[in-house]
Amino acid sequence: MAKNKDQASQNAVHSETFYFETKDFTKVSSAYPIPDLIQIQKHSYADFMDETENGTGIREVLDEHFPLEKQERKTLKISLPYERFKVEREINTVAKCKSHDYDYTAPIKILAKLQVQYNPEERQNGIHSNDEVRISTKKEDVFIGEFPKMTEAGTFIINGGEKVIISQLIRSPGVYFFTEKDKFGTDLFN
Repeated sequence: MAKNKDQASQNAVHSETFYFETKDFTKVSSAYPIPDLIQIQKHSYADFMDETENGTGIREVLDEHFPLEKQERKTLKISLPYERFKVEREINTVAKCKSHDYDYTAPIKILAKLQVQYNPEERQNGIHSNDEVRISTKKEDVFIGEFPKMTEAGTFIINGGEKVIISQLIRSPGVYFFTEKDKFGTDLFN
C-alpha cells in the first residue's frame, strides 16, 4: 500500500494556473500533460491590449473613431487626433476587488493633440485680409475610461465576482426532425 501511495504522490500534477491538485491513480503514467486550456483566452486578451504600433484590438477601435474633426464655416477647423494610448496600472488588487465588490480594472489614457486652425481670410463681415493661417496645437493625456483586466486565472472580476468569457465558434443549429409515412400511413420521425 505504501508503494502505491508513493507512486500516486509522484504522479500528482501540480500546476500554478489551477487552484487544485490533480492526482493520477493509474498504473501507467499519463503520456500527455494537461494542456493549459485558458492559453487561447490569455493570448487573445494580450493581443487586444497590445500598445505597440502593430497592435490590434484597442488600437483598431481608436483608429476607427479618431481623428475627431469639426469645421465651423470656412474660418475655423478643429481636429483632435490621438498619438498613442496607454493602459495604466490597475488601481486595486484582485483580493481587494473580491472582498469589497469592486471591478478589477485599469484606466486607459490617450495622448491627444488638439489642433485649431484659423483662417482669417473669410470673415463674417465680408472683409478679406491677407493674414496668414494660424494653427495652435496642444497635447495632453486624456482619460477615456476604465477597462477590465484579466487575472492570472483567465477570469475578470466584476462587482467582486469572478466572471469567465467562453468563446463560441459556431452555434449549433439544433436537431432536425424529418417525418415520413410508413406503408400504413403512420408518421415516422427521423
